[in-house]
Amino acid sequence: MIMIESKLKAADNAGGILFTCITIFGGFKRRYAGLGELVGVVSHSRKVYRQETDKVKLAKLAKGCR
Repeated sequence: MIMIESKLKAADNAGGILFTCITIFGGFKRRYAGLGELVGVVSHSRKVYRQETDKVKLAKLAKGCR
């Protein structure tokens, strides 16, 4: 389960590695996101002038799902 303000380790084509979840799509005031759901993130390690937000689909979780 991913919550808002969770730190995520991922890889993208622009070199971002460390992300922070800022929103969860798919409902009003939604708290958790699971496998295969859309999450809004911001990158902290990408080399850009200002931080950009991205939409990410969760593909793998550290903890298994049933």
